[in-house]
Amino acid sequence: MPHHSIASSKSVRAETLARHHRAIERVISTMHKEMDNALPLEVMAKIAAMSPFHFDRTFAQVTGISPCRFLAALRMESAKRLVLTTQLSVTELCFQSGYSSLGTFTTHFTKHVGVPPTRLRRITAPSRSNAELPHATYALRASPQRSTSTASGNVDGPADIGGLVFLGLFASAIPQGRPAACTLMAGSGEYLIADIPDGRYHLLAAAFPWSDDADSGLSETPSHVGCVAAPLTWSGPAARRNIDLTLRPVNLTDPPVLIALPYLLSQSQETARESS
Repeated sequence: MPHHSIASSKSVRAETLARHHRAIERVISTMHKEMDNALPLEVMAKIAAMSPFHFDRTFAQVTGISPCRFLAALRMESAKRLVLTTQLSVTELCFQSGYSSLGTFTTHFTKHVGVPPTRLRRITAPSRSNAELPHATYALRASPQRSTSTASGNVDGPADIGGLVFLGLFASAIPQGRPAACTLMAGSGEYLIADIPDGRYHLLAAAFPWSDDADSGLSETPSHVGCVAAPLTWSGPAARRNIDLTLRPVNLTDPPVLIALPYLLSQSQETARESS
């Protein structure tokens, strides 16, 4: 094939990808504005100017998950923010999040965030007045047996990142619920995730900066993220992987990070006290 034909083909493909990204970003912007309203797949596809089938497939290619799962995650992210920043009752939060059943809302919140809404509200994260957050590790195991499997490497990011960098392993492409294992560290640099149970996981890194507006001193919304595109497998005794990650600014098309940082911080403090 002539060189000009190859170049032309690449140019057309690049323009198609860019057009798809713009269409998906347009839909996600609408999701943010219409979070309390129903957004059927057909409506979202119309906003993207695609057929429902083509839109559903394209959305998953761009974001890694389906549009319905993305919208559900956005709504749960909003509910988590309201739990932490308002005094609304859980019942009021339930209806504001589009749920008609308090039991269903609490169940979904606990599954996706990793802790019930009432318990999350009671947890107090470390104060901004702390001189400096020490490097802390916190491992969550899927079974009672301890594991010697690990993930280690280096997290690169902007030098001005302050606050905490979280790294976790999740069964889903959405960083939600309790991670199979995770670590919390002050800033970027070398990391170690220990006690990884056998399984296939997505690895995510997220930087949570200091926030003057947050009572806890830490923002609940990450400023930078990094991830491995494909899930990785840990299997057998002492499975070890060395994986380097690079943090980049959060994009509109990134799935919401639903982890409850105050809960993980409180757990890491308990782990540190138990081991001291």
